[in-house]
Amino acid sequence: MAYRPMYEIEVKHGGLHKYRVIRGSDHYVVEQKAKAQQATWDEMWQKKLAAERKRQEKELEKADRERKKQIALERTEQAQKAI
Repeated sequence: MAYRPMYEIEVKHGGLHKYRVIRGSDHYVVEQKAKAQQATWDEMWQKKLAAERKRQEKELEKADRERKKQIALERTEQAQKAI
């Protein structure tokens, strides 16, 4: 029985807190799987960042609407007092 070397690459993604060890007998295949895994995680990370940005924008818009409502109420009260 012939000895076949095993190759191993650790793949990590700090933002997603993910970790995976990819093993195989072909160095090229292991590298390609690691690159594919990293690309998948990078895409997931970009989607997560985009969703977070969108959520923050909505919160800012809501806060801005509330601030404008408060300003409108104050101006209405001042106008009523002036009349």
